[in-house]
Amino acid sequence: MLAKRHQGSKKHQQRDPLRGITDPAIKRLSKRGGIKRLEGPVYDATRNVIRIFLENVVRDAVTYTEYADRKTVVADDINRALKRHGQPLYGYSASSGKSKKSKKSKKKVKKTDDSK
Repeated sequence: MLAKRHQGSKKHQQRDPLRGITDPAIKRLSKRGGIKRLEGPVYDATRNVIRIFLENVVRDAVTYTEYADRKTVVADDINRALKRHGQPLYGYSASSGKSKKSKKSKKKVKKTDDSK
């Protein structure tokens, strides 16, 4: 009699990460965009569009990272990739990675002695 081989637990099976974008989440986004009703196949089609968009943005971000001779993708890479695809991320400073603070110029005031 042959021993049964361990087939792996079902708990750790691979699943589609875009399944995390639930039907109600897609419905909420659609309502915000002005759509009143959605048909069943629209949810999977929406997930496919999101998958393609993310693949393109991540590919461009990795290209920017490789060009800069880095191994870590930084926020600037993502920002540039989004801008390239026509979806700029507003409120983010691409030059330093932090929001720019205005520097107040301090003028030195000379005290003059007018009491002569």
